Amino acid sequence: MSLNLLQWQVDSKYCGKCRSELEFHPSGRSCRCNACNQNFFPRYNPVVIMLVVNGDYCLLGRNRQFPTRMFSALAGFVDVGETIEQAVVREVMEEVNVSIKPSQVEYLRSDFWGGFRQNYSPELMIGCIAHAPLQQEPSVTDEIVEAVWYHKTQNKRSSSFIKTTRHSFR
Repeated sequence: MSLNLLQWQVDSKYCGKCRSELEFHPSGRSCRCNACNQNFFPRYNPVVIMLVVNGDYCLLGRNRQFPTRMFSALAGFVDVGETIEQAVVREVMEEVNVSIKPSQVEYLRSDFWGGFRQNYSPELMIGCIAHAPLQQEPSVTDEIVEAVWYHKTQNKRSSSFIKTTRHSFR
């Protein structure tokens, strides 16, 4: 997180409203423009990451950028004015065309992912489980080129990863 604060300080030298030089608070977690009295704070993007489950099955997707055999949980940015549950419902529908209701979304835990890599912004990852009432046939999209329902016994390595991930979210 300290790298993110340092990068934010480097990127935030001037007021976005009046272009005057900013003065940082000694904590480094905020700055102020003395010319127009505007306060500024570090920003980050909220992102939902969800595992879609149905009984002993989970739905994993392969992003276009992933190697052929690499699958993951689905994820996406939360839009302005959107709840976590609405974001999960929208992202699952957009990425794999599977229908989930907001009441079927279970929040697990959040974690901060730093944006210290070039061209990446800091993100608050919001981990959820989306309980699908049926194993709907997923369809591919521009982002997700393959989506598959996996049974927890299909791949012991994947199964233990999913259990470990769920446990660590609790």
